[in-house]
Amino acid sequence: MAALSLYNIESLISENEFSYKAKITINPYDPVFKGHFPGQPVLPGVFTLAMFKECVSIVLKSDLRFSEIKQCKFTGMVNPFVCNILTLFFTLKRLESGFYIEAHAENGERVVLKMSALMVEN
Repeated sequence: MAALSLYNIESLISENEFSYKAKITINPYDPVFKGHFPGQPVLPGVFTLAMFKECVSIVLKSDLRFSEIKQCKFTGMVNPFVCNILTLFFTLKRLESGFYIEAHAENGERVVLKMSALMVEN
């Protein structure tokens, strides 16, 4: 289910009824890094969003998509040769129209993304 060989979900655990934590390893040798960017590999932000989408879909056992990203701030770059581990934290709230997600991603000890979004079934 992961995007080619770019990443692997190592663990996905429930911290409580609404909060989850996922550990993701990134393959620094994936071809995406040859173009983004040569000599300075940076994980494209869209793949971080895809990781959240996949983790939420696994938790809810349903194919989901983002219907609205209310806030998304990338606060740091992810160079997989410096640290190839991303830790995703997210909370879910069921709404009539789908699910509300509050989330952030950490690379090492740095927060690299903060997000709130709505997700719906595909």
